[in-house]
Amino acid sequence: MVARITPQSIEAGIRALIKHAGIDAVFVSCTSLRLMADCADLERSLGIPLTSSNHALAWHALRLAGIEEKLGQFGALYDLPLNQDAT
Repeated sequence: MVARITPQSIEAGIRALIKHAGIDAVFVSCTSLRLMADCADLERSLGIPLTSSNHALAWHALRLAGIEEKLGQFGALYDLPLNQDAT
């Protein structure tokens, strides 16, 4: 039933965390949580970068395949190159 967790619930959980601690970024830990479509909106709302294992894996696969376009609509990670020295 994890796949039924809404982006609003994810945001509420992250807001509860960042209210009590200085957090620079959040790793949303569960491969069944769908983060891709809502990641950029959540990042804007929360003011911090987010990723999950599937989200990061998709970014890495794109970069390894030579696709270097900035795809910020999927979150801040998708604007980064594979090699930080390449910027």
